[in-house]
Amino acid sequence: RRDAKDARYRRKFRAIEVILSLPFGLCQPESSHKPAISPGIALGIVCLTFLRQSNVTTSSTPTTFLKPTDALPKHMHNPLIRSSVVPLHASSEPFHSPAHQDRTPQNVVVMKWGGGLITDKSTFCTARHDVINALAAALASILRTGTRVILVHGAGSFGHLRSRQWRLADGRLPISALRNVAVADGVGSQDEAFTRVQEEMQQLNDLVCAGLRRHGIRPVSFPPHTFATSLGPAFTGELPPLLRDPPTGMACVTTWGDPVVDPTQAFGILSGDDIVVRLCAEVAGVSRLVFAGAVDGILTHPPEHPSAQLVPVWAHGDPFHSEHNAPIDVTGGIGLKAERAAMVVTRAHGRIRCFIVNGHHPDRVIEAALGRRTVVGTEVVSSGGRASTSRL
Repeated sequence: RRDAKDARYRRKFRAIEVILSLPFGLCQPESSHKPAISPGIALGIVCLTFLRQSNVTTSSTPTTFLKPTDALPKHMHNPLIRSSVVPLHASSEPFHSPAHQDRTPQNVVVMKWGGGLITDKSTFCTARHDVINALAAALASILRTGTRVILVHGAGSFGHLRSRQWRLADGRLPISALRNVAVADGVGSQDEAFTRVQEEMQQLNDLVCAGLRRHGIRPVSFPPHTFATSLGPAFTGELPPLLRDPPTGMACVTTWGDPVVDPTQAFGILSGDDIVVRLCAEVAGVSRLVFAGAVDGILTHPPEHPSAQLVPVWAHGDPFHSEHNAPIDVTGGIGLKAERAAMVVTRAHGRIRCFIVNGHHPDRVIEAALGRRTVVGTEVVSSGGRASTSRL
């Protein structure tokens, strides 16, 4: 037994001796010329061989997605957005590239949570945590079916109030046009308001991501001002790779409406409703667009009117009541949502179905996202698509 033990020790010492001497053997010159291989390369070969033989792997390290600040577009050097670059949320598990997954052609849902749904629009930077939590639970149920989701959320009181106060949607204005604006919270100019709103939108996204994590979802976020310039659905800029090809499993990419640099008016507000149009046009496999708002859908009258009725199917050009709180909302309200949804279904030629539902009923969000037959809300169709209904 002792002889066997001594033999094992001799083999180990011999292996160590070979490993330590191998780099120098590889580096012996064949002649008086340069060595055949450098010591560094030789040592690297030895280390890789040893790791492979020992079954050592580094694949168990969680993947963390960080923004490559050295590869940001040129507009990121603008002093207006100097303090807005933030690390993306790290996941607790590595993301799996959908390019290597077997999946059906259509399994992506673009979802928009309205700012008036997830915040209290009457008070600066006030989130509705209970609503966010309920919607996150619904989103987790959707992801468990194998459906991939791109989440866009609105600004609500984290963006609209200060943007309206400083007229950010109108671009850079002369000081004379802002003389009646009260200086508050250390914000005394449009430039300062621009940066502050970006920071506050990041804060809202942090709250949204915290709600997602509570339900086992791994979020990764992309602030629009890091990839977009100009305004409207045809904004300039490339969608980040994970937005163009979202990950599978319990992972969700998020983005939101945001102040961005604009070449014609210095800056403006890029609406989340415009971002969803771009996503539906460029992301492969999108089958549904779901707007979750604070009302049941498109209504015949204002929500508080006793005769208000839900319009189950709406096409571009049909009359309807547009609930738009102009003193607060700077991006168009439900009217813009209906117009952008009509744009999506028209361009998709029936490939994408669009719904506007009440986010206070998370079950309706699930039904709209998964294509179930009990959707309560408004389906937006092309002018020739009236045969479909929101009950299909």
